[in-house]
Amino acid sequence: MSILLLDIATIPDFELGERLYNLHDLSEKDIARVMFTKNREKGGDSEELSQNLLRLAAISMLLLDDDGISLQTSAGSQTDELQHLQFLTSIIDQHKPEIITWDSRRILPVLNYRCLSHGIRAPLAESSAVIDLTAELSGSEDQGSGFLNEVAILSGFPGIEEMSDQNILNACLEGGHELIRINLETRVINTFLIHQRWQLVCGEIDHSSYEKQLQLIKEYLQKEDQTHLTNYVEAIK
Repeated sequence: MSILLLDIATIPDFELGERLYNLHDLSEKDIARVMFTKNREKGGDSEELSQNLLRLAAISMLLLDDDGISLQTSAGSQTDELQHLQFLTSIIDQHKPEIITWDSRRILPVLNYRCLSHGIRAPLAESSAVIDLTAELSGSEDQGSGFLNEVAILSGFPGIEEMSDQNILNACLEGGHELIRINLETRVINTFLIHQRWQLVCGEIDHSSYEKQLQLIKEYLQKEDQTHLTNYVEAIK
């Protein structure tokens, strides 16, 4: 059986903001500023926009199946949103995996809204196998999720800076797509390892299986020979 660890990075939908608020000849930065202001006026969060006002900046996926492990990210200034969505759909259609996320309540609505915007099939809306790890850990879908960084450290894995919508926006506007990729890839790795540790705690796997999965992911990340992945392996307790 294939499993897919999934995470996304989002930025404001500038084109939607321009249409909603009749903004013309403004920079993306200024359009975003208006969108955050309008969101606060409606009683929304001062740091995060409503999910229907966001678009995808990147998608990261860690796929594990009979062929091994694969870490892939669709991101960058030359990659448009439709390509991100098509990339995700192709992976799901090919492997039909069980999907694991850190807080599906954040991820699924954005993907559904973006597929609605483009008028394309929403692959996760069809899937009956999406695990929300935060809901499993909290014991309730109504409970707020812990920060992935904090739970990763709690579990003995390396932490990663939490990037807010504003952080990701600033990185995109300043050409920091590589920073977003590194952040997302570390997030999906942490999500996988926390899920494995949770399965161990729940008795779904034994210590031997847990240690085997840990060793496999470490070997894969070392083989990829990328600085952030090598540093991650060296930081694992």
